[in-house]
Amino acid sequence: MRGGKRLVVALLAACGGSATAPARIESTGRGGGVVDDGHGRFFVIADSASICPSAAEALANGCGHSIEDSREGYRLTRGDDLVATGPAEDGVLRASRWMMEGELPGFVAAERLARAPNLDELTAFRAAHADHVLIRGDEISLAVDEEGDLSSPIELLIKGTAYDAYPGTDDQCFADAAGRTYDQGHSCFDDACAELSYRCDEIYCDEIAVVIEDGQLRALADRRGVFQPTDC
Repeated sequence: MRGGKRLVVALLAACGGSATAPARIESTGRGGGVVDDGHGRFFVIADSASICPSAAEALANGCGHSIEDSREGYRLTRGDDLVATGPAEDGVLRASRWMMEGELPGFVAAERLARAPNLDELTAFRAAHADHVLIRGDEISLAVDEEGDLSSPIELLIKGTAYDAYPGTDDQCFADAAGRTYDQGHSCFDDACAELSYRCDEIYCDEIAVVIEDGQLRALADRRGVFQPTDC
C-alpha cells in the first residue's frame, strides 16, 4: 500500500433479501415514509438512519452513535440500502442487524427510507460539470492483481481503465462535504472484501458521474453524495 496505509472500513448496510414486487426502481428518491407493505429493499434518504434494538430508539434515531458496540444498534448514512421485513408499528419497519453473532432483530424509522435513493446531489453535480462521464454500477470496480488481491496502491477500475484511489498524494483521499471518505460505505478496501457496494440488477442500477482530466480522476458523484480530493 502507498505509504504503508491500508483503508479498512466496516460495511454498515444490511444484506440479503429482495423486493416482493420486482418492478424496476427509478432513481427519483423524493420524499420519505413507507406507503407499501414495508417488505424488501429500501434506501436511506435522510442524513442517517439508525437500526436499533427497539422501535422507540429507531423513531428517535437514537442508537448507533458508536461502532465500538454495534450490538446496541448501528447507523446507516444517506445512500445506504437495507432490507426490511415488514412493519413493526406505526412509522417503524423491522430490519435485521447483522453482527458477529449472526442475524439479530432490529427496527428503523420509515420516514428516513424510500424505495429509491435521493439523487439531488448527483443531479446538481452533473449540471455543474458538463465534462462528466456517466457510468453504471457494473462499470466500476476495485482493481485486483493476478492473484485476485487488491492492487497496490489501491485503484478504481472505470470502464477498464485504472485510476488511483488516492487523488494526489499519500495524505489525500476522496471525501464528501461532511468529511466521509469514499471508502466509507462504498467498500471495505481490504483483501477480505475487495469489491464496491454498487448495485446493478433488474431492480435497480446505480449511476455514477465521474470527472476525469489528464488521465486523473478528479471528482465522483453517486447516490451517497459528491466526493472530491481533500486532505485526510
